[in-house]
Amino acid sequence: MDKLDLILERINSIDTSLKAEIKSLDEKLTSKMTSMETHMTSMDQRMTSMETHMTSMDQRMTSMETHMTSMDQRMTSMETRMTSMDQRMTSMEARMTSTEDRITSMDRALRAEMKSLNDKVDHVAQMQKLTWEAVKDLDKEVIRHSDELRAIDSKVKAL
Repeated sequence: MDKLDLILERINSIDTSLKAEIKSLDEKLTSKMTSMETHMTSMDQRMTSMETHMTSMDQRMTSMETHMTSMDQRMTSMETRMTSMDQRMTSMEARMTSTEDRITSMDRALRAEMKSLNDKVDHVAQMQKLTWEAVKDLDKEVIRHSDELRAIDSKVKAL
């Protein structure tokens, strides 16, 4: 029986050793599992934090896009107003050009009329001068005839 006892003792020793090994491995496994669960919880919290951050960033981006759309609409409105003002300025420039042309035409007509009036004034002055010369000639003729009539009258009285 000695052999059997030795085998039994050996089996018990291996069994005790295996149980101790299993217990040690189980504790290590439990420790690793706890560590992994802690790590997974930490990772889950980080992922939640990142998702929250991404949601916040998405909201900010949406807000910026809305603001940019509003700015774009305002710019389009301003461009439309500028185009309208440009058209109005072009219209005013055309009207001013037309007015300038009319003023130039009126100025030419007035200058022509002034020249015509000046020519008429010169003609009237020349006619007045000729009239005065004719009047002087007539005056001289009247004086000469008066002198002749007096001479005739003196001769008639003398007779």
